[in-house]
Amino acid sequence: MQCEELLGRAAGLERTGMWPEAAQVYAEAFRMAAGGRDLTALVRVVRGESNLRRSQGRHEEAEELARLRLEIGERNGLADEVARATNLLAVLRQCQGALEEAQALYHAALEQARQLRDNDLAGVICLNLGVVANVHGDVGEARALYLECIAASVRSGNRGHALMAYNNLGMLCADLREWLESDLYFDRGIEIARRVDDRPMLGKLYANNAEPLIHMGELARAAASLTRAEEIATPLGDSATVALAARFRAVLARLAGDFAEADRHLARAATLAQAEGLELERTEILGGLARLRWEQGRRDEARAALHEARRRFAALGAAREIRRLDEVLAEWETA
Repeated sequence: MQCEELLGRAAGLERTGMWPEAAQVYAEAFRMAAGGRDLTALVRVVRGESNLRRSQGRHEEAEELARLRLEIGERNGLADEVARATNLLAVLRQCQGALEEAQALYHAALEQARQLRDNDLAGVICLNLGVVANVHGDVGEARALYLECIAASVRSGNRGHALMAYNNLGMLCADLREWLESDLYFDRGIEIARRVDDRPMLGKLYANNAEPLIHMGELARAAASLTRAEEIATPLGDSATVALAARFRAVLARLAGDFAEADRHLARAATLAQAEGLELERTEILGGLARLRWEQGRRDEARAALHEARRRFAALGAAREIRRLDEVLAEWETA
């Protein structure tokens, strides 16, 4: 089998969430490309495997491969690869909560992409910068960047980037409590994810869509959406999505008055988030625990948990989340 065929096979396995199998094929392709001194194939293999490791949450391996990509690109004058590797390093810094460093790397990568007139890369960088802007509380900038990502994706034909932008627009509107608009964006993302058979992203979209559905009072639809998310994410080993689904399961249980069940879901979500090093999600879970304790009448514990969540959000530079918690704290102080 030629290296090109192996790369196509690995990409197909990755799209369907068969990550361990994809990693094995990438390893075989790497040996073939290195043995044949095929620089073009080697670059594509390292690019594919580094992105795969990021999807798996294996960030140390992903960073090592990203730095290898950067070195190969710089030594061989491959400006496109340098830009893409820089973007991946920014993504990894973002996952680690180093938002300022991530933002600087994203801007460097975006400048390179614009010089290359690479709409595909510019689209994904706008997507990533939109996430950082949203965390910093700059909602207008985030919305503009997500829409720019969709426009760039239309020009490049990359529907995968567009569906991620729709997912993020859905989350942004949820933050703004624009529930109907949030639901519409998630529905659009789900439609695209089904069309391109992106199962990992489809699982995330189903999990995220539970939030607007809960707030719109469509609890049965929310529960069904979480079931679909869990059915997709669990076989993939996507702990981040399973943790998110567990957090929203806790909300449903709390609304139903089943506080013990809500506690169990939050404990499971916290365990998964801690194992994956998901600091932002861990802090959201802590906020959910605070709300549960408040409804249980354990007011001092609730306030302490919410203050700790606020401290953690501050450490992550999550300005919008801080403002949201401040509103709750102000309400609780007068209760």
